[in-house]
Amino acid sequence: MKKLLTVLAAILLVAGLCGCSGGNKKEDEKTPEPETTVKGTVVDFGRVSALVPEGWNKAEIGMYQSEFNGLIVKGAPDAFMEAQSVTIQYATPVEPFMSSRAMYENTHVLGQYDLGDFHWEVWTGTYDGLTTTAAESYSDKGTLMVYMSQPNKETEPLSFDDPEVQAIIKSIKVVPMVDADWIEIKDGIATVTLPEAEGYEWGDSGTMYTSELDIMEEFDGNTLVITPSSGTGGYSISLSLLNEDFTLKMGRGEVALRVTDGKIDGIYLAKVKIFDEPEVQEEYNYEPEPLDYEMLDQVYSGTWEDTNNDLTMFIQKSEEAEHAYVVSIQSSGRQISTVAVLDEYGVLAYDTLSINGVSVESWGWFNPDGALLIWGRDEAAGEYDNATLFTRVE
Repeated sequence: MKKLLTVLAAILLVAGLCGCSGGNKKEDEKTPEPETTVKGTVVDFGRVSALVPEGWNKAEIGMYQSEFNGLIVKGAPDAFMEAQSVTIQYATPVEPFMSSRAMYENTHVLGQYDLGDFHWEVWTGTYDGLTTTAAESYSDKGTLMVYMSQPNKETEPLSFDDPEVQAIIKSIKVVPMVDADWIEIKDGIATVTLPEAEGYEWGDSGTMYTSELDIMEEFDGNTLVITPSSGTGGYSISLSLLNEDFTLKMGRGEVALRVTDGKIDGIYLAKVKIFDEPEVQEEYNYEPEPLDYEMLDQVYSGTWEDTNNDLTMFIQKSEEAEHAYVVSIQSSGRQISTVAVLDEYGVLAYDTLSINGVSVESWGWFNPDGALLIWGRDEAAGEYDNATLFTRVE
């Protein structure tokens, strides 16, 4: 079991927030030579479909199957621990997703490629002594990550140059849009009709959307009307069916929509469920342990880099405020700065950014456990709306 978890971790290593690199193609972009004819069968994995070459199989890994959108093993279906494999992961534009590249050691980019329906940046790195080559693609269809994995040190690493690997990547198709008869889209407005349960009322338990969107949602009993007025991007809402004093939950749902030029024109995700019995909403009371400020000063102070996005961050203790730090970030000639204060959990949090001397209302935090900086979703922040991984400069 421990070995299986180690191999799974080496393949996944994916955080739950969206931090997308990519963008325009680079000078080293190239299109690989067409692979030799590779025979096989196209398999529908649900969210993605891909070619499974002859001699390869859809992997069978029991309870861990749901962790993957597609897992193809070079050998028998249950040979995941001993054989080379290709893992495909897909996230719609409104799902949190982050490149795992910063979690690997000895990483370097192999090149930029157009292959199949997508543009890919291919890189390689090591984790726990095992080599993984990965291909990343970011587009208006969402995020795709393909991992070519070495399961153990006795097996050769799987290469991007392998004709069967290229045939798999070239064949990848995604189906980001779904249909739901309980969601009506008319004139760019979505009307969501939810099932009823006596004594319970539907409410918003969390929304996510791209910063360019201007959008409004309105509940009327079991009906939710979602009305955008401008922008292009993705919008999602989580729903809970709660009683009057919010102690019992009788259902949950999730809706994710595509918005184009201020009009809803597609459904990424549509899930709703009524429970047989209500769930008790336990009140969560967490008492944080006293903070070790000297230790935290050593953790935070210093220079951090995100080489994928050409960002350098400097953090130093503030002389003017207690338990506060001055955070300065350099990005393509721009100067971004803020004063962040330690919260009760030891995380640096801020609510205003200065960009080239102009104050911008925003919010965010920096957590050294994942070396993750979150930029606020304020419309005025524009291109600075994202999440990014930093590593300390030794």
